[in-house]
Amino acid sequence: QEIANQSRELGVYLSFDYIRKGNKNLEFRTYVNQRGANRGSTSIGQLKFSVVNQNLSYSTVEYDHSSTKNYIYAGGRGEDDNRVLATASDTDRINLSPFNRIEDWEDVDTEIVSEATAEAEATLKKYVPKQVFNGHVVQSPECVYGVHYNWGDVVTVVQDTAQYDVHLDTVQVRATADADEDVTIFARNYDITEY
Repeated sequence: QEIANQSRELGVYLSFDYIRKGNKNLEFRTYVNQRGANRGSTSIGQLKFSVVNQNLSYSTVEYDHSSTKNYIYAGGRGEDDNRVLATASDTDRINLSPFNRIEDWEDVDTEIVSEATAEAEATLKKYVPKQVFNGHVVQSPECVYGVHYNWGDVVTVVQDTAQYDVHLDTVQVRATADADEDVTIFARNYDITEY
């Protein structure tokens, strides 16, 4: 899980799973870019979820700045003046307000400035503001779970004029006594700055 998370932080989506292969045999598999099919904006067979397409009953986008950091110090091995120090910053986010510089410290196990700088930049990337998309999926004849899309796929969600590619990370299907089906989907955005 740590390797998959680190890969995502570096901009490459990586996931893994155990697949049943016969009786009592499991196969460990890794997936790059998506677990299932790509039905996102770069796909020929793009699948869009939106209120206009009637496969979402509502949708909202919120901006979460609660865990943002925009100036990172990274301190490596050594003491006092002999300690390796590096910084990484996002001046665009800092300049949004005179009070907007939010600092953090990262201890790194290196004596090389370039490695400390790379760690600081990776940490900076981890603390960008997030865009949170919420919506309620509605089954429609052109958009049926298990037929047009599945767990692990990348699809596009649309809110007003903005669109986001998302990974369908978790899918819950509930059948009621009336034979109705309710599909709940939890997604993580293709871009780590959005989820």
